[in-house]
Amino acid sequence: MSTPSFVHSKEKIDDSPKPISEKELKYFLKFQKNMQDGIDYYKHLFSEIMVKIEDIKIDLLNNLAILERELNSIELEPAEEFTPQLLLVKTG
Repeated sequence: MSTPSFVHSKEKIDDSPKPISEKELKYFLKFQKNMQDGIDYYKHLFSEIMVKIEDIKIDLLNNLAILERELNSIELEPAEEFTPQLLLVKTG
């Protein structure tokens, strides 16, 4: 996938007379550096986001495990006269 500015600059390089002037060379080198800096920025940003997402995932899974243990610790006992609609809940 190429961005419009990258495609335009690549076409500009391809269409420029050879050898290119010093001014054009400086422009293209600066453009190349700026593009690389942008790519590096987003690579770093996304790697940081992935670490944060992993931390959030771990917290969520830990909280789910706590809730599951609490849910499983609830003991239900039937009332003296058992009917499915009448259950006593015994906690802790």
